Amino acid sequence: MAVVHIVTLKFRPETTESVVGKLAAALDELGPQSNAVRFQHGSDLGIREGNADYAITAVFADEETFLAYMASAQHQRIISELVTPHLQARSAVQFVGAD
Repeated sequence: MAVVHIVTLKFRPETTESVVGKLAAALDELGPQSNAVRFQHGSDLGIREGNADYAITAVFADEETFLAYMASAQHQRIISELVTPHLQARSAVQFVGAD
């Protein structure tokens, strides 16, 4: 059973492009190491008012792989160093994806 993981982030107003760039670079490194079937992330295009600022989506082969990703030291470091200090709001969902 594939697990799809989607996270949206709303940054504090004072968050700079440099900070977002560092997050993007860290996620670029994390993706290949995550054991995800598919891993994507990026800034909102600004097409619609009220959207989150950034999104991360990953598809994992199973729940065990997803949980290992969540617990990984690299993932936890990104959260604590590059997300939490700049975070205004976060939303996440996991659902069963098509195999």
